[in-house]
Amino acid sequence: SAKATVRPITVRAYPIAAPRPDIQGNVIYTANAQSRTFSVFNSDAMEYELTGTGISERVSGESLVISATEVGEYSVKFTVKEGYAWIKDPLPSGAEVEWSGTPGGANSTIISFTYRWQITKATLTGVSFDIEEEWVYKDTGKEPTGLTLTSAIESSVSAEGATVTYTYESTDSYGYPDTKLPTDAGAYHVRVTVSNLKNYQDITSDWTD
Repeated sequence: SAKATVRPITVRAYPIAAPRPDIQGNVIYTANAQSRTFSVFNSDAMEYELTGTGISERVSGESLVISATEVGEYSVKFTVKEGYAWIKDPLPSGAEVEWSGTPGGANSTIISFTYRWQITKATLTGVSFDIEEEWVYKDTGKEPTGLTLTSAIESSVSAEGATVTYTYESTDSYGYPDTKLPTDAGAYHVRVTVSNLKNYQDITSDWTD
């Protein structure tokens, strides 16, 4: 009797392209949510993992829209579901590629694509404060009050959690400078440095007149 011929059957993973963002690189804090849209997103074929403070996402058709507001580092990692495989050529620009096997090799596969970006600190436009203009020798003066930070993008900027340092310097050629209120008789001016703000770069005022 005739013998049946047994032939192997191979079911290959379905090839899909990695999502691609509409913008690359870092952005500067604006006080508003900033989004980047990843096109060619297929929720049936791929999964994703987000990192970053306050990061959020929504799916719109074949796009994944990721938004964030605060200064910080952000990322999204894409992986494929069972039955699918990433297309190896061409690779998307700006993505970190995790390989199984020799990168780009004939028998290698791509495990994931990761995109990273930052929202960086904005620049303040000014800083001001109030200070008592005169006190008597050996008296304890009053610390400056009314610290105000100004910005082109927010009507009010809080100094909560920041490091605020007032520096005093003699204008009578006695040097001084110190962060303690002066008690010796003489003329002085003062300036302030505000550092470690959450969403803004450090700023130092001019010396008072």
